[in-house]
Amino acid sequence: MRELAKGTFTVEFSAIMAILWRRMQEKKNERHPLKCLIVLEFLLHEGNIELVMQQCKNNMHHLQALTTWRLINDSHIDVAMPVRERAKKILAFLRDEPVPDDGGRSAAAAPPRPQQ
Repeated sequence: MRELAKGTFTVEFSAIMAILWRRMQEKKNERHPLKCLIVLEFLLHEGNIELVMQQCKNNMHHLQALTTWRLINDSHIDVAMPVRERAKKILAFLRDEPVPDDGGRSAAAAPPRPQQ
C-alpha cells in the first residue's frame, strides 16, 4: 500500500484512481469494494491528499451509493455491512464531520472495577 501512496505523487495517479473506482463498482463480491475503500482511506492519510480528496469529491456519488448497498449471500445474510460502514466513515471524513466511535469506551476512561 505504501507503493500505491507513493504512486499518487507521480504520473501513475490517474491509473491508480481509475482502477480503484472501477473495482469499487464491482458488486458481485463484497471484498472488492471493501478492499478499495481500505486502500482509498489509506491514500487519504498517506498519499497525495489534495489530489485524492479532489478525486473523492468528484466521485462522491460512488461512495454515497455504497452506503446503502446490500449483498445477500446464499445463507441469506447481508455481507455488505463492512462496506457500508467504511463508506460512511470516508464520507464523514470528506465532509469534515466527526466520526462516531464504536460506542464503547476506552479502557482508560472506564470506571475501575471493584476488587473481590
